[in-house]
Amino acid sequence: MSEEQNFGTRRVSMCLSVRGALRRLAESRAKRSEFTDDGKPLSRLQAIELLQDELSKGRETIPLGENCANPCRHASKGCKGFDYGKDGGCPGYWIDPGVPP
Repeated sequence: MSEEQNFGTRRVSMCLSVRGALRRLAESRAKRSEFTDDGKPLSRLQAIELLQDELSKGRETIPLGENCANPCRHASKGCKGFDYGKDGGCPGYWIDPGVPP
């Protein structure tokens, strides 16, 4: 029997490759970016600066939502917490079908 059959559905949060986002912003000629900080739009240069700050903290991957962090608020459900490393991201956790998250 697979893990999915034993535990239900795996829930993960989306994340962003910092270097990938920087590469995309560097290639863009737009003055605006699609990035926001608490809902306020960032200019392309502001987004690049904030992403470079993340790299200086050693973060290659960052969560896209406030639901994911390290330590994870879902640790009791088996989540190990967000991995900020190069191949990191949200490890997720298993949820039972029919049980609200």
